[in-house]
Amino acid sequence: MRWKYFVPFLVGVGLFLGLILSIDWWLKKGLESAGEAAFDAKVDIEKVHLGFFPLSLRVQGLEVADEDAPMRNLFEINQIQFVLNTHAALQKKWVIEKMTVEGISLDTPRKTSGKIPPKPKTPKSKVRLEMEAALASQLNQVKAM
Repeated sequence: MRWKYFVPFLVGVGLFLGLILSIDWWLKKGLESAGEAAFDAKVDIEKVHLGFFPLSLRVQGLEVADEDAPMRNLFEINQIQFVLNTHAALQKKWVIEKMTVEGISLDTPRKTSGKIPPKPKTPKSKVRLEMEAALASQLNQVKAM
């Protein structure tokens, strides 16, 4: 047996299986992050599941906090499910065959605050400060002309 080929094959299979088993977690974190950027408030998702046969996406327990009232949810959705046409997806087309949204609730109370903590400001580097000063002086010269 050729071990120099077998070991990289096992490593590749292990990485592939690790990706497949953790893809739901990555999707959940990505959807929460995108939602927080869109709403400027905390977005909580209970569970995300990506199915392959048939190609589907299910999001359970979606809660989006209200930016102006952090102890209230703007809306809650118990479950959202998309079922995609697998044949069309293989042709780089997104055809949703079925979409269901269950349990929509508006303006519900939250158990924890939905306020996103402010990100700490990072100090500007010396190079960036020098570049900003040089640009400012060039703008002043152009204005003086």
